[in-house]
Amino acid sequence: MLFLGNVQKYTPDYETLVKLSLGFIPYYKAVDEETELGSTLNETYNPGGYYNVQNIYNKVGYWNEEIYRFGVVYIMSNGSLSPVYNIRGRNNVPAINDPNADEYDNWNKITVDYDTQLINNFTLENSAGVCRIFDNNEHDNDYFQVRHFIFKAQDGLLDELKNLNIKGYFFVRQKRIPTILCQAFMIGKDSYSGIPAWFLKDGNSSTSGKWVTESFLDSRGYVTHEYGRRLMLLGNNHTKTSVGICPEFEMNQAYYNNIFTGGVLKLRQVTSNEFSLGGEQNHIFINTSGKYTLTNSTPFIKAKVTSVPDSGLVRDGNNIFRNVAGSANENTFQYLVGKTTKPRKKNFDVIETNITFTNG
Repeated sequence: MLFLGNVQKYTPDYETLVKLSLGFIPYYKAVDEETELGSTLNETYNPGGYYNVQNIYNKVGYWNEEIYRFGVVYIMSNGSLSPVYNIRGRNNVPAINDPNADEYDNWNKITVDYDTQLINNFTLENSAGVCRIFDNNEHDNDYFQVRHFIFKAQDGLLDELKNLNIKGYFFVRQKRIPTILCQAFMIGKDSYSGIPAWFLKDGNSSTSGKWVTESFLDSRGYVTHEYGRRLMLLGNNHTKTSVGICPEFEMNQAYYNNIFTGGVLKLRQVTSNEFSLGGEQNHIFINTSGKYTLTNSTPFIKAKVTSVPDSGLVRDGNNIFRNVAGSANENTFQYLVGKTTKPRKKNFDVIETNITFTNG
């Protein structure tokens, strides 16, 4: 049997730390992706984008308009750790360098409604550490923004913590419960065949243009291996924007397959279509020459969302999508725009044209 004597463990008053913890107030900082992540692949810390594993761990950032909950853990004088205490939270967290941001009341002057945990009903300032960034600023460059939370200690807070023999602290975040399921880049499809299509603007026009898709035949119906001759231009009356390319889906298909089952979900466009397409020898890509302008005032719409299986074919009534135009092994193919009984003749709403991309 073991007896211990003269053992002391200093624990500050719980209610005191609850009140003091509300003196940590949230801000956010937005940094463009090139400055934050770099653009070259080398072994230094910053460059390399998300090819750099240190950037993946340290510089992922937070989603705009998503909800996160934070707390603080204190390091006691004997090295032990306290429980997690809620910090101050609010909706529409102000930017760290915004001169017009609303000021926070000091921690020793606030009143908390513990039934709702609200401190301010207008800003939804709260004692639960629940924060949301709402960044609708137009930034000075053409890059996506990597957003960080910054927590500042209000006047007098650190002195009070020192008086309680607390020698340090760190912040923690609750595991995110997604309110935004994912993001997707929207493209179109040929209404007849369901084959994906991209919209190409005419010069500097923001609205007029054509849709382009790829065939294994040229516009006269002959097999061709030249990429430029396989590109087919479709009229606006033969296409519709209803396909989303979703990177998160590729990372966690099992999860999203249980959600995207044809049920109705809420969608919203959050960036404008002010981008341009670049082209290389055998593929099309989005370049960074256009601004990604947030359009947070856009209302939500409701739409049925269905995941595309490995077979590449989805059908919902008269609506169809396929990501494979045919199979050489099975000798199958799909017609664009409409079916013809004379495959060798021109079967597309296209003209012979040279497609020039802005970046190649």
